Amino acid sequence: MFCSNCGTKIPDGSRFCPKCGASVTSAARPPRRVAPGAARVAQPAQPASPQAATPVASPVPSGPEAGPQVTRRAFVFGGVAAAAVVALGVGLYTSGTLCKVFGVSVRDSVEDYSWAELSAIADQIASAASDGEGIAIASKYHLCSDDGTLDGTQLKSFQLAHASQAQAQVIGFRHDDRADGSGKAGITFVTRDCVAERGMNASGSNSSGWEWSEMRSWLNSDLLKEFPRELSSRILPVSKMSNNAGQTQSASSVTVTQDSLWLPSLVELAGQEAIAAGIDAAYASVYNVEGSQYQLFADQGVQLDGSNGCLVKQRGTAAASWWERSADPCGTNSFKRVYLDGRPHDACPTDSSCGVAPAFCL
Repeated sequence: MFCSNCGTKIPDGSRFCPKCGASVTSAARPPRRVAPGAARVAQPAQPASPQAATPVASPVPSGPEAGPQVTRRAFVFGGVAAAAVVALGVGLYTSGTLCKVFGVSVRDSVEDYSWAELSAIADQIASAASDGEGIAIASKYHLCSDDGTLDGTQLKSFQLAHASQAQAQVIGFRHDDRADGSGKAGITFVTRDCVAERGMNASGSNSSGWEWSEMRSWLNSDLLKEFPRELSSRILPVSKMSNNAGQTQSASSVTVTQDSLWLPSLVELAGQEAIAAGIDAAYASVYNVEGSQYQLFADQGVQLDGSNGCLVKQRGTAAASWWERSADPCGTNSFKRVYLDGRPHDACPTDSSCGVAPAFCL
C-alpha cells in the first residue's frame, strides 16, 4: 500500500503515513510518475470557435500509427489537388481563354514554338476524341487558321547539319498512323522547299517500288542524321501505303512500309476523286490506295493536271521538280513527280535527278 500524498510505501491497514502524516485510504494507488520538466496539469478544453462548424483535419498522430495515416492523408489531398488542376485546365480550354494548358503556352505562330512544344501539342491533337476536336486544339495553338484551315504559311525553321536553313510546313493533323499501332500521329509536315536533289534509283528501274528504292534508304539513314537532334528525336515512324511492285494494275501491289521520312504519294497531293476522274481506272485503283489527301492540299484545291502554287518548290533560288513516292504503274522505269509549275501528275525516269522534299510526323 502507498501514501496517496507522497507515494511512500506504508504497512497495510495504516491510517496515517508515517512519513508525511497524511490520511490513508484502502484505495490508494501509487501516483503517476511524470518525466522531469513535463507539464503536470492538463490543459482545459478550448471553447468552440465561430468556425467550429467547418470540418478540419485531425491532428497528425504520433507513434507507430503516424506513418500510414500521414501517407493516406497525403494521398487523398494529392488526389483532390490533381482533380482541381484537371478541372481548371478543362475550364480554361472549354472557355476559350486558354493561356497555358498542359504545360505549353500559346504562341502567335508555328515558328514561335520549340520542337519539344510542337511535339507536346501533337500528342494533345493525337489524343483528341475526334478529328474536329483535334483541329480545335490546333487552332487554339495557332497551328492553323481560326476556322481550322491551312494556307501553307504554317512554317517552322530548322537547320540541317551540312546545308542551309530549311522550313517544315504543316500539311495535316491526325492523318498518319503511328507505326507501332498506338494511334494517330498529331501533326504531319513536309519541307517547304527541296533539301536535296538526287535520283530515285541508279538502276533506272521502278520494279522495287518505294520499299526497296535507294531514295527511301537514303532518306531514313543519311538524311535523317542531318536533322537537328531536337527534331529527329521526336519524329514518329508511321505506316505508309505504296506501290512496291512498279508496273501493275493490281491494288494488291500496294503494301505498307514504316518510315520516319518519306515522300508524299500522288493521291496524298491530288486526292482520290481527282485521280478517279482523271486517270484510267486500271491505274487509278493503284494510286488511290496509297493514302488520302492531306488537309493543306485539299484546302488549297490542288488540281491533278493543272498548276498549283502550293506545290511549287525551290532548290536554291530556282523552281525545281520534286519526287513523289508513287512508282508509275504504267511503265517499268519511272516514278511520279511534281513538275516545276506544281502539276503533280508527271512521270520521270528513276535515274534522273529531281528535288527531294521529305515529310515527317510528330
